[in-house]
Amino acid sequence: MSARRSAAAGSGPVKRSVMIAGHATSISLEPIFWTALAAAAAEEALPLNALVARIDAARVTEAQPPNLASAIRVWLFRRLQQGCRQKGPANFTDDSENLSQ
Repeated sequence: MSARRSAAAGSGPVKRSVMIAGHATSISLEPIFWTALAAAAAEEALPLNALVARIDAARVTEAQPPNLASAIRVWLFRRLQQGCRQKGPANFTDDSENLSQ
């Protein structure tokens, strides 16, 4: 593992400021999530702030909205899940029933 990757993998959350609807807000995410979020924004041809605003808008419609950092992590995981499912079942299985065992 490279020194850069090793440092990022072991780092704690990094706080960054983003603009949502004209207001600055701070979000703390681990470096791996910041990297994934930036890649997702690039793939969707959106500025990072716009993608975060879109995730936030979906988050606040939930009956019990999670905090924004949690919503981003879940959004990224679901995005990864969908990509793996599109590539075939050998790459990802939904084993959520077995998580509580």
